[in-house]
Amino acid sequence: ASPPLTAACARVHRHMAASNLNFGWWRPTRQRIECITLLLHVLRPHTVDGRNIQCAGFPTWPLSATLALNKDTVGPPQCQHERQPTPLWVLHQSSTPARRPSRSAVIATLHKLPAGTAYKWHSDDDICRFMTAQPLRFQALFNALPRTVHQVDLWRYLLLYQQGGIYLDDDAELLSIFNASFVNSVDSMYVTQGSSHRALYGSTSDEGGTLPLAAKEPFGKTIYNGFLVTKPCNHVLLSVAERMTQLGPPTWTIPHGRLSYWYNLKLLATAVAERAPQELHANPHCRARLNTSGVTPQRLKCLLFSLSAAATATFEGQPLALYEDDRGWRTAVFDVPLSKAVVREVDQVGRKSSKQGRILAELVTNRTAPVQRMIFTHVGKTGGSYIISLLGLLQKRNKFTLVNGALIHGFSPSLEDLTAQLVSMKSNSVYQNHASFVPGLTGPGWQWVSLLREPLDLWNSLFYYGVDMTLRKDKAMQALHRRDADPVCGCARLEFDACVNTMYLNNCTMQVPSQYRYFCAPKENECTAELAFTRIRDYYVLVGLLEDMDLTLQALAKLVPWVFAGQEKVAHAVPHRSTSLFNPITQTTLNGCLSTRSRKQIAERASNYEEEYRFYKQVRQLFYRRLYKSNVLRRR
Repeated sequence: ASPPLTAACARVHRHMAASNLNFGWWRPTRQRIECITLLLHVLRPHTVDGRNIQCAGFPTWPLSATLALNKDTVGPPQCQHERQPTPLWVLHQSSTPARRPSRSAVIATLHKLPAGTAYKWHSDDDICRFMTAQPLRFQALFNALPRTVHQVDLWRYLLLYQQGGIYLDDDAELLSIFNASFVNSVDSMYVTQGSSHRALYGSTSDEGGTLPLAAKEPFGKTIYNGFLVTKPCNHVLLSVAERMTQLGPPTWTIPHGRLSYWYNLKLLATAVAERAPQELHANPHCRARLNTSGVTPQRLKCLLFSLSAAATATFEGQPLALYEDDRGWRTAVFDVPLSKAVVREVDQVGRKSSKQGRILAELVTNRTAPVQRMIFTHVGKTGGSYIISLLGLLQKRNKFTLVNGALIHGFSPSLEDLTAQLVSMKSNSVYQNHASFVPGLTGPGWQWVSLLREPLDLWNSLFYYGVDMTLRKDKAMQALHRRDADPVCGCARLEFDACVNTMYLNNCTMQVPSQYRYFCAPKENECTAELAFTRIRDYYVLVGLLEDMDLTLQALAKLVPWVFAGQEKVAHAVPHRSTSLFNPITQTTLNGCLSTRSRKQIAERASNYEEEYRFYKQVRQLFYRRLYKSNVLRRR
């Protein structure tokens, strides 16, 4: 098997051959313990830490020459090169199900990260699915790593290299608040920790280790990989992943137990330090050592610079190193004292993350009323006014607070304003506004609801609503003036059907009013209909349909009873607010007629017709599936 296993068993064989096998063979000598430990380590890897991820279909380690030459992906994995100026951050975490962070812990962490930060917990299956798309050398190493912590290390480096984001260990806790202005100003951020020689290597130096060590030389500072913040395409993280493949499973090549466990910290620290500019190293002896070859503890001690002397910025009044590395990557590195004020590892018993503690925590939580908030982000002219009026009648009956977001930040608030408003709401509050989605506010306690409408009916309604003097008054007159100012494509004083035909004949630009953008974050650059539908499927309790308002209300009464219970008893009292059937100014009638000709013209000319219609059909199918699931509709 592995070289350490072979050597250990050879020593046991020599020892037992020279001993009386009938007397004392069972005594736990150091050689026997070492052999048994290594056997369990290699043959039963899950015994190391209770969780070992084995992904099906991955090649064996070491990667064969045939696979390496002909099948493996040449070059690094793909990463998302087009980075957004203002990224939408995602907090990634992974653990065994028993140690999965509680909802309250996740919410507390998100409150200390940039507004709108989303959350993703990755199961073992999620990790395998991600690794399946990686080059074969990483797949082979992943299954060969005997310690799960190293498997998760490799996965997190590749995940953050490809997607960017924030990674926090399940046993780590943030102590400081990281606002968007600071986090968005850097490409990557690291925290350091002091690691003594004894902590990493034990009381004696390694024998035959691949890394030269001095008996009394401390390792100095290391990078804590339990808290990483980075944008995509971080060459430091890719470098660590590639070096892991060069080294192979550490128990094969690093016999020392402590070093084989913490070697990832050394690889990460080296990758960060060797890319820092020489100007940061104030010590002249360190400057002289920068040109030496080999990774020695002395050189690493110099490479991991004295941040107090090289500080170029501050965080909460304390110094940190802020620099551009050799590839122009803007990097922030916290010194050890500041790092202790930023993040800490938490005792799992103290966090009640054991099974018994988690059950106790849930029982204590359930003694009080659960935190629940509903957000109704209605698309214009899809029936939102009716729902709002209904909520006004239900709030006293069902004892919830109705929050009118438009009175606070207006329609379509920014991500920061919307997040701040939603987070500040008390339990049993309902927020309503023409607003978008906040990726970070999902999970238990957050119930998202919305409405859609058939796309062409929506466009037809918006056309007449825009110039309705009864409902919009001065705004309607301004809209009419804009139509008058464009005699070719303005459609002033035309019925909608005639307007479509005129725009088609005059080769005017046509665009169906977008509905899917309401289900992305405000000004989200990567917003697509596919992303919007995924958000609806995963995070929305229900997105109803104006065409089936009765079924929508029945479903809401079952899915969100603390808000919509008893809706059928007050629905008759809801006032109707509809666009006027006749407009005396434009001399048009809202007859709802749209000819087959106009529908074909829109389908041919409107640039976003297919995308909007496909999105609507997907949501409609999901709507009926959820009606069946909630027994509002019964299958025949």
